[in-house]
Amino acid sequence: MGGFDYTSGAWNTLIGQPGQYTLYTDGAGVQFTATIAGGSVDNKALFIRAVQLSRGGLATTTTLTKAGAAWQTTVMAMGKKVPPAPPAVLGGNITVRALVKGGRTAGVLITLPYLSIRCEHMAPSKPQQLTAAFPNWLDCYLTVLNRLPPPTGGLLGSTYRPPPVATSTAAATSAAQRLAATAALVFEEA
Repeated sequence: MGGFDYTSGAWNTLIGQPGQYTLYTDGAGVQFTATIAGGSVDNKALFIRAVQLSRGGLATTTTLTKAGAAWQTTVMAMGKKVPPAPPAVLGGNITVRALVKGGRTAGVLITLPYLSIRCEHMAPSKPQQLTAAFPNWLDCYLTVLNRLPPPTGGLLGSTYRPPPVATSTAAATSAAQRLAATAALVFEEA
């Protein structure tokens, strides 16, 4: 199965650089991108505002926008809004499910045969952040389900390490334990 090795802090390389970033690509033609915006009291924090997964002509997007005083999450697949159930199926092996919390769309779960991507709508909880100026954001988690199709690339994809080939079970287990099956891109509240 393998996993991600981003101990050098892939997320931290973006500090002070809002924009569109490729988080993951693979040999099956999948591309996962994020739109990252700056914000917070000192305007130095980064927040994921939108994500898109595409493969060939297939696409799904999840966006987080402010509508009046409220933040709203919208999940689309092939240009159509995705309801909480049933999930949308793209190309036969990509499923897209809108996640719901409190009766409202609150994120997305995208599943491929070898990778699961979960992005959740988050809101500030610290007292110093509970201001109208402090934004909401998406926290995203990529979880390896099976060996990823090589080559992998992007901010997180480039840190993927396939399962180690070892001469002993103990060596293989030790090497695999150093890899994270899930890579997280989250805003850490200070």
